[in-house]
Amino acid sequence: DEKPIAVSLAQPLSSHPIYGKNISKIQYRPSQISGYGIPIIVEQYENNAIKILIKGMGRVKLHELVQNLPYPCFKAEYLKNLTEDLIYNQNYVDRINSILQTWISVNITNSIEQEAFYSNLKTTSDIVDYVAMLMIHDRDIRQLILESDSLFEKVSMVNALLEGYRYSPPCSRMFRFLSQRN
Repeated sequence: DEKPIAVSLAQPLSSHPIYGKNISKIQYRPSQISGYGIPIIVEQYENNAIKILIKGMGRVKLHELVQNLPYPCFKAEYLKNLTEDLIYNQNYVDRINSILQTWISVNITNSIEQEAFYSNLKTTSDIVDYVAMLMIHDRDIRQLILESDSLFEKVSMVNALLEGYRYSPPCSRMFRFLSQRN
């Protein structure tokens, strides 16, 4: 029985000294607007960091905290899903899609995980959201993109933010590397 979970950008809330030492423990709170979905890839690293890839189902607005341990749970309000805007630049979408395909081939080497990832890409909004999540490094800008209600605005922002990014399929990258060595 797979239950959806919300995944949110964590914002630093406050810093408290621990037992009078110089080490500080930072407390975090989730952003009010979060994505939610079914986990499809969950990996825990040695440093206790966790990578979670979810099959996105939509967005929620988090309200009051109802549970803190073993993990925080909030009352949440479902937000309407974006409708596919009829007007956006298809060249931008094609470019964003090519960037995502290259990212997947380079960063997800397991073919089963690749198929699981591709099975979640059903709409233009899915493609744009994943590119924003995976390739936009500024947390505040990623959050701004998540919170946008306009697909036109999302496509335009992601395309502009990746303006200098040049994608190339891994084979051609390997070919250039081998050519430079000879």
